[in-house]
Amino acid sequence: MSRRVQPAFLRRRALVLGACVAMFGLASCGGTKTDTGGTTTESDTPTNGDDTLADTGTTADTGTSTDTSSATDTQSGTDAITSDIPVTGQTGNVTVTVRNAAGLPVSKATLKIGANPPIVTGVNGEATLKDLPNSPQVVIVSANGYAEAAGTVLPIVGKTVDLWVKVASVDALVVLDPGQAVAASAASVAVSAPAAAFTYPDGTPVTTPIQLAVTTIDPTTSELATAPGPLKEVKADGSAGSALAAIAMADLTFTAGGQKVQLKAGEKANVSFTVPASLASAYPDGTTIDSYWFDPVAGAWRKGASGTAMKDATGKVAVTFAAEHFTWWMVAKPIASPGCFNVTVTLALIVIAPVLPATRSPRSPPRCAPAAAGGRPRRPCP
Repeated sequence: MSRRVQPAFLRRRALVLGACVAMFGLASCGGTKTDTGGTTTESDTPTNGDDTLADTGTTADTGTSTDTSSATDTQSGTDAITSDIPVTGQTGNVTVTVRNAAGLPVSKATLKIGANPPIVTGVNGEATLKDLPNSPQVVIVSANGYAEAAGTVLPIVGKTVDLWVKVASVDALVVLDPGQAVAASAASVAVSAPAAAFTYPDGTPVTTPIQLAVTTIDPTTSELATAPGPLKEVKADGSAGSALAAIAMADLTFTAGGQKVQLKAGEKANVSFTVPASLASAYPDGTTIDSYWFDPVAGAWRKGASGTAMKDATGKVAVTFAAEHFTWWMVAKPIASPGCFNVTVTLALIVIAPVLPATRSPRSPPRCAPAAAGGRPRRPCP
């Protein structure tokens, strides 16, 4: 019998060309980074950002961060724009926009840089500081009903740059008798201090009623945008320290007769911050956490006393530390490498050749044979 033979090159086959796998590491910088047990905003700038924001703060909502085409985030806000406002000498101008947590303009806010005369924002929440030197400037912002805020900006010679600052509303006002020991709590903050512990700036003891204004920020929310300055530590020698992941934060301002008052030399107050529920599990009883206070001159945070985390009677975690003066305080964790982290990316490339369609092999010619007697004729042999 005859056999049909299919050529090898026509047989059905599939070709797999293997896989090529590449692995490599990427370094990413300048993004927002959240550290377990705390929250921080990106801090590329001399910036609250927060980051901050974000409006002053942590990024344009700084947190928040504004468009950075030629700028830093709003907190250290240096969005360079050309302006018609005249600039003299080797200086630049800064237009400051003050807004509250809802994004609404804050009018009649006072802006001050160092010993320069203060200016006040208009109905649009803006004001321009003129003829500032080409070096980092810390703008202190104060407004009735809001905690004091700050933003850092670098003026550009011959130009006007924008600085956005977000301010946080005061949460509570508490009236205290200076002759009695202080024991006050409001929102997520508690303060205690000895009797007759407060003085005016000139050292005169305070004898009239004291008003405590408490402003709290939950760093796990968008409220972080209203934090003053960048979340960065400045060391005692003025050098830059670590970026900080905020755990709890509040401003404590004591006033008497329209003036700010402070603890007299040698006195201390105990301050207790309740840790947000989403972070509390990271701090069991006895955990040591550092406190930091905002230095408006440096535009950054300085380390204070260490605090201890303990659950209170309600089961909430609170961190208590000693404070020698009152301003913005926070408990926070340092971050070793702010804004930069390693990412490992794995790529797999697999190439598969298409399966060739089935092809019928051509019919093999019949073998020659003489015709059989009485049978079907066959191909005659030559």
